[in-house]
Amino acid sequence: MSPAKLSENIAVYNAMSSELEMDHNGKWVVIYDRAVSGYFDDETGAIQHAVREHGEGPYLIRIIGDVIAPLPASVVYEIAAPGVHI
Repeated sequence: MSPAKLSENIAVYNAMSSELEMDHNGKWVVIYDRAVSGYFDDETGAIQHAVREHGEGPYLIRIIGDVIAPLPASVVYEIAAPGVHI
């Protein structure tokens, strides 16, 4: 049997989101084959785990909750001064 589709893993996250936000807000989660595969402090750890354990996937990797991730300086600069090149 093949692993769950990405849309199924997203549905699992959505169904669990309240519980996940209460217990793991701000952490990264990997969901594979309709189940949580792990929680991580950073995106890199989540990615490394997903690839090591599940190969090419499909899996869902996302931050739990409404956490605002900082933008890289190059993106912020482009937003503040579009089209300006130094």
